[in-house]
Amino acid sequence: MAHARKSSENRKVPRRGTSQRETLVPIVSLTSGALVAFVVLATSVKEGATMALDVALLTQIHSLSPAWLETPMVAVTTLGSNSVLAVVLAIAAYFFYRAGSKLEALFLPVCALGSMVLATTLKNLDRRTRPHLFAFRITMVSARTRFRAATRR
Repeated sequence: MAHARKSSENRKVPRRGTSQRETLVPIVSLTSGALVAFVVLATSVKEGATMALDVALLTQIHSLSPAWLETPMVAVTTLGSNSVLAVVLAIAAYFFYRAGSKLEALFLPVCALGSMVLATTLKNLDRRTRPHLFAFRITMVSARTRFRAATRR
C-alpha cells in the first residue's frame, strides 16, 4: 500500500491552465494568416482576377432561382441597410441596458459603428463595380414616392 502511494506522489500532475504564450501564439498565427489571405484576395479582386468567377457564380445562382424568390430577397437585403440596423441596434442596446448589462449596451453600438466604418473604408479603397448581369423584374419604391403619389390623387 505504501508503495502505491509513493508512486502516485511522484507522477507529474498536468497543469490546469495555459500560459499566455500558449494562448497567444495560435491566436496571432490565425489572425496573421487571415490577414494575409484577405490581402491576397483583395488584391485579386482589385485587379479583376475574380470577375470571371463572380459572373459564373451569379449566372448559376440566377439560373437556379425561381422568379418568386426575387421579391423576398430584395426585402431581406433591405433589412441589412444602415437605417434598419441602427433601429435594431438601438433596441438591443436598450434591452441590454435595462437588463443591467451596461457594458454590453455600450459595446454593441461601438462595435457596429466600427464595423460600418471598416466596411465603408474597405469598399472605398477597392472601388470595384458590381457586375450587373440581369434586369430585375421588380422595382423598389421608396416611402417618399408612395406618399407623393398618394397625395397627388
